Amino acid sequence: MQLNVTTDYAIRTVLYLGQCKKLAPATEIAAEMKIPRGYLEKVLSKLKKAEYISADLGVRGGYRLNRTLREITLGEVISLMENTTKINRCLEEDAHCNRKAVDYCAVRRYYAKVQEKLEDKFFSISLAEILEQEG
Repeated sequence: MQLNVTTDYAIRTVLYLGQCKKLAPATEIAAEMKIPRGYLEKVLSKLKKAEYISADLGVRGGYRLNRTLREITLGEVISLMENTTKINRCLEEDAHCNRKAVDYCAVRRYYAKVQEKLEDKFFSISLAEILEQEG
C-alpha cells in the first residue's frame, strides 16, 4: 500500500495548521510545507468540506484547524483522502475474489490480520503524538 501524494499534503497541511498560532493564508501553507499551490487548493477544499478546517476570506483571511492535533488521528486524515486503505482488493466491502475463495483463502486471512494491525496503528495515534515522537 502506498499513500497518494495528496494524502501526504493533507497530513502536512493539518500539522501546519495545528501548530500555527494565527490564520494561515494558502500561500504561506504552500511555501512552508513545500506543497504546490494547485495541490494545496484541492487538499484545503476536501479538508474544509469534511470540517477539519475553516477559512476566513479576505485580505487578512486564511485557514485554521477546527480541532486540536491531539483530537485528530493519522487514520482519520488518511481515510478522508484515500479512496481505499485496504491492502488488497479482497478486503474491500464487497470481498471480491476472482477465485471465489473468500471463505477459505489463507492469504486473505493473513491480509485481514495485517490490515487490522495497520488500521489500529493509524487510528490509535494522534497527529500531536506523531510530532512528539519526532525528537
